[in-house]
Amino acid sequence: MLHKAVKVRVYPTPEQQVLLSQHFGCARWWWNYALNKSIETYKKPEKASVNQHLIPSYPHIKKAEETLWLSECYVTAKFCKQQRSI
Repeated sequence: MLHKAVKVRVYPTPEQQVLLSQHFGCARWWWNYALNKSIETYKKPEKASVNQHLIPSYPHIKKAEETLWLSECYVTAKFCKQQRSI
């Protein structure tokens, strides 16, 4: 199998830089949250699937007061869809 790589340089406008920063921050937060939940689930004796607990809890997490900023980003919704397909 031949793998190719393409290097691309992007020059976003200041508004796009803010939007990209928000989306990358949301994706990073959700990844770390999911990783933490995975580790906690692994340490439990019953070892249930992490996806069983993460995906249904996502709407509640987005609506919580301290994580209300997550609802501004599309990235986390896309991440959830990818997690379901795994």
